[in-house]
Amino acid sequence: MMNTVSFAVLALIALATLIFFIVRTKSYFIVFLFLAYVGMIYVFEYVILVLFHSYTYHPRMLPDPYMDSMMGAFISNFLTVPTLGLAMVIYRLRFRWAILFSCLMIGIEWLFLRLGIYEHEWWRLSYSFVAFIFFFWLVSFWARRVEHGNRLFQYVSLLMFSLSVLNTLAFVRMLVNIGIFEPGFFENPTRDDVAFTVPYVFLKGILLTNAIYWTRKLRWTLAVVAVLLGLHYVLVSAGILKLFISPWTYWPIYTISLLVGAGLIWLAMRLLRRPAGSAPGIGRG
Repeated sequence: MMNTVSFAVLALIALATLIFFIVRTKSYFIVFLFLAYVGMIYVFEYVILVLFHSYTYHPRMLPDPYMDSMMGAFISNFLTVPTLGLAMVIYRLRFRWAILFSCLMIGIEWLFLRLGIYEHEWWRLSYSFVAFIFFFWLVSFWARRVEHGNRLFQYVSLLMFSLSVLNTLAFVRMLVNIGIFEPGFFENPTRDDVAFTVPYVFLKGILLTNAIYWTRKLRWTLAVVAVLLGLHYVLVSAGILKLFISPWTYWPIYTISLLVGAGLIWLAMRLLRRPAGSAPGIGRG
C-alpha cells in the first residue's frame, strides 16, 4: 500500500503543478515543451533502464513486475522531472535553481530507496545528481533556442515531441495487452517488447516528423502513414508482432492511434510556425 500511495502522491503533485503552469501561462506551447522534454528523457531511459537495467521501481500498480517498474519510471522521470524543467523555463530560473531541483529529486530518490519502493542495480545517487543538473541546464538552453526560431532545435524538439506522443500511445497498447513484440532480444517478454517498441516508435517519429516539418503537405503525411501501416503488417506477418485480439479489431485501433499521433504532430508544428521570439508563456514570473 505504501508503494502505491507514495507514487500516487508524487504523480498528483506533478500533475497539479503542470496544470498550474498551463493555466498560469495560458499557453499550449508549454505543453509542447513538456512533451518534447519527455521525449528526451525517453531516449535517456531507454539506454540506461531498458538496455542496461540500471534501477527498478516497485509502485505495485500493475501485476507484471517489469511493466510495474515502467509505470514507476513514468511517474518519476516522465512526469515529475520535465515538470520541474518547465519551471526553469517559464520563470527563467538561474543555475542555482537547477542545483536546488536536483537536490529535491535526489532527496525523493533517497527516500524511495529507504522505503524499499525503488532499488539501484548498478546506478548511484551521484549519477542521478549529475543527470538532473545537466537536464535542468539543458531545458533552459533548449527553450531559448526554440523560442528564437533556431530551425535545428525546432526540428529536434518536434522529433522529441513525436517520440513522446507515439511512445505514450504504444505504452497504452502494452497496458491494455492487445499485442506484444517478440524480437527475441531478452528473456523477459515485457522487456523484449519494450526494447523493440522504443526504436520502432523512434523510426515512426522520424518519418512523420520529416514529412510534417520539411514538406508541410498533408499528402506526404498520409503517404508516411500508409508506409507505416504496411511496415506494421510486415511485422505481424513475420511473427514479430503477436496479436491478442482479432485483426478486425486491432487494425482499426492501430490506424486511429497512428492518425491521432500524426494529427498531434501537425498541431505541434503549427505552434512552431509562430514568429521567432514570440513563444507564449515563457519568462512570465
